[in-house]
Amino acid sequence: MKKTSSIALTLSMAAALAAFPGGRGSMYRLPAVFAAQAEDSIIHSRTGSIRIVRTDSDKNGVKDVSMTIYRVVKILPDPALQDYMTLELDDGFKNSPAKDLKADELQNYSAAQLEALAGSLERYVVEEKMQGISAQTAADGSAVFSGLELGWYLVRESATPTGYLPTAPFLIAVPSTLKGGESDSWVYDVEAKPKAPSIPMDKTITNAAGAYENTKKGNADADTAAEGDVVEYSVTSVIPAYSDLYFASDKTPVFRITDLLSDGLTIDPSSVHVYVKDGDSDRELKAGSQIRVEAEAVDSPTVPDLTVTFLRDCLMAESNKGKQLKLVYSAVVNKKAVMGTAGNPNKAALFYDNSPYCTEPEKLEDETKVYCFGIRIDKYDSDDSGKKALPGAVFALYKEPSAGAPVSEVLAGEGKSLTADSSGQLVFSRLDAGTYYLKESKAPEGYSLLTNPVKVEILPNASLNADGVQIVSDGSFRLRIDGKEVNVSGSETEKNKTMKIPAAGLAVLAAGNHKGFTLPATGGRGIAGMSAAAFLAMCLLVFVFFKDRRGKREEKGHGPAGSAAGGEG
Repeated sequence: MKKTSSIALTLSMAAALAAFPGGRGSMYRLPAVFAAQAEDSIIHSRTGSIRIVRTDSDKNGVKDVSMTIYRVVKILPDPALQDYMTLELDDGFKNSPAKDLKADELQNYSAAQLEALAGSLERYVVEEKMQGISAQTAADGSAVFSGLELGWYLVRESATPTGYLPTAPFLIAVPSTLKGGESDSWVYDVEAKPKAPSIPMDKTITNAAGAYENTKKGNADADTAAEGDVVEYSVTSVIPAYSDLYFASDKTPVFRITDLLSDGLTIDPSSVHVYVKDGDSDRELKAGSQIRVEAEAVDSPTVPDLTVTFLRDCLMAESNKGKQLKLVYSAVVNKKAVMGTAGNPNKAALFYDNSPYCTEPEKLEDETKVYCFGIRIDKYDSDDSGKKALPGAVFALYKEPSAGAPVSEVLAGEGKSLTADSSGQLVFSRLDAGTYYLKESKAPEGYSLLTNPVKVEILPNASLNADGVQIVSDGSFRLRIDGKEVNVSGSETEKNKTMKIPAAGLAVLAAGNHKGFTLPATGGRGIAGMSAAAFLAMCLLVFVFFKDRRGKREEKGHGPAGSAAGGEG
């Protein structure tokens, strides 16, 4: 609360009761110290105002909160005695829990008793469907009620935005007293700053085993993975500090987390754990006594694969209220995983009661996606103008184990082989992003083998986070073939063109073959070897030719001496 001169004060129910200690229908003479203000205040039935500034636990204003006030006690000037005031219940509360209000009792109420009274009055106005005066908070969290008749007001949060808990109901007096200086003074424009924590909800992928080297560190809403990879998830929130009103009549407020996984992800029930933050350590909540866990792969677009329900004992425990919680679990990428920009989503939802009187829980959602890719090879006759399809070619695919690994090390690993079908195509599906090598191990009959393994790099669209780690943004990707960027995009119906098909998550390699013999190993060494062999063979033929010719000449002339003799004769 504050005076119009912006002097801040601390208001409590006890202070309001000290200022107006009279009970229903009683009268109280103003203390002499207030005589100077009396003629300008209660005696003349001035009106006042209540300014409410709704904040969260970080003292930030909360917008679009509906605040409703009800006058519970009327403060009226006594018609016969000018220096006296009369306090009496408003007509709407004569059968309420405040019907037996006594001044001497209220002055001695503890904070807990005052809180309980405000809570019981809130329940009364809800059950009786009483109409109060309502206002909605602005961007700074403020709502102002002006022109109010004097009295005690019940203030309650009648509608709370999603993602927040409501503030507790409280009582406030108009006017109230301002402590300070040599005496107290009346304040007709009062202010209250109730606050309540928000309910955050954040779902992230914390790790995808075998993921693309540059994106597997740090939390993200998206990542890449291959069939068989384990993807680890985390959902964080805060356990609400529910008041006793939420547990009235053995009722348990709703607080549960669900996750609906796509068909391409299979949850691991044994991986589900829930932790509460206690200082620097994590305390695990026990399944059965504090939480109920239901985890099973469900082939349904609407039934969640995971449900974690927080039980009554857990929510009532003071050691849990307001504590940060973390739910961790994992899923395996299976053969139903889709490739391309659609991704494999899983949507977590948090359901929670944001009022002791709500009929439906609030819902917060957060989604993550895992993206898979594929490499397609289009095999065709490069000597044929129509690019005739060549079935029967066999290719092996090798994954680079670490960035920059030698080709020999990559090819020494285990590869996966596929054979081109009748259309000349073969597809390696549900791959992680990263670097791969394709090696043709068998060419179509009558055609030569590709001489080199082909390097294929699938580079997902990613951005740097605050820690300088690349985090996958979506399912689009860059493609490099043998170090050369491929900027050509196409559709799945197109063939025999090296390109990328982002929507399908496909990197396409057009591989043409020539008719003829299998060529030897490539490179200058192979060509030099062939040249040397040919040269040696030619030298051998020349040597044999000249040796044979010389032999014939010697036979004809009986050797060099004979030739010479014959020449003389």
